[in-house]
Amino acid sequence: MLPISLALALICTPARAEDDLGSLLDAIPDIETTTPETPEEVEKKTESDLDEDLGQVSLPEYLRIVEAHLLATMDLPRGVVRKNAEGEVQLRLEITSSGRISGMAAVSLTGDKKTDKKVIEAVRSAAPVPAPPIVHRREALRGLVVSIPIGRVGT
Repeated sequence: MLPISLALALICTPARAEDDLGSLLDAIPDIETTTPETPEEVEKKTESDLDEDLGQVSLPEYLRIVEAHLLATMDLPRGVVRKNAEGEVQLRLEITSSGRISGMAAVSLTGDKKTDKKVIEAVRSAAPVPAPPIVHRREALRGLVVSIPIGRVGT
């Protein structure tokens, strides 16, 4: 009797497996598909659209993030800040993928050598800066211009 029940079990098992497979396939939700973008549509996208697609911030937004980091972490003597409250220094920073400043060049200075030197030293000590988004790493390594309004340092 045992061989007959074994045979019946083998015969019945594939039918159950098919039923289970059918149920599983029916349970899979439909996937909505969209038409692929044409090359012309991709070319029309702005940099910020592409960043948004990748979940990244735009280059101007990244510059604001770096500038905010520098303003918050730079340590300048109060006298320098008061004396040059309306002054601004612009520096071209070469930023590695980890946020390290690998190079720095002056774009625009206050004209007061002591102040400019203090600002440059403060920027060096405020590093590393936030790492650049993947899509902007090449530009960051080549150099990005950041503005440092001296009156806002420490805010």
